[in-house]
Amino acid sequence: MAMHNRSMGIIGERLAAEFLENSGYRILATNFRCPLGEIDIVAEKGPLVAVVEVKTRQDEYCGRPAQAVSFWKQRKIIDTAMWFLRNRRMDFRPCRFDVIEVIIPKAGKIIINHIEEAFEC
Repeated sequence: MAMHNRSMGIIGERLAAEFLENSGYRILATNFRCPLGEIDIVAEKGPLVAVVEVKTRQDEYCGRPAQAVSFWKQRKIIDTAMWFLRNRRMDFRPCRFDVIEVIIPKAGKIIINHIEEAFEC
């Protein structure tokens, strides 16, 4: 039986946050929402702020998960990130836009692929 998409997304975001923490990042926010949109994870490592979109799939049958981050989705993430940074008085910090692909197969090992600088503003 296939895992429900929302459940899989929540699990993927949790795995992505753990991956980032294990890679030396500090999580600043998860599932951040404002009038402009939503960001899955905002993390920092040193002065760098990483804005992360998480895409979770069971397989790559329909392409890489990162391919689902369209130009319009990128614009929405960028606008939301600028709102987040301005309101937290962090808009002077360097910012990077990443995608983390989480593949949770029905059988086998979970794959996590961190794509740094997946897109830019």
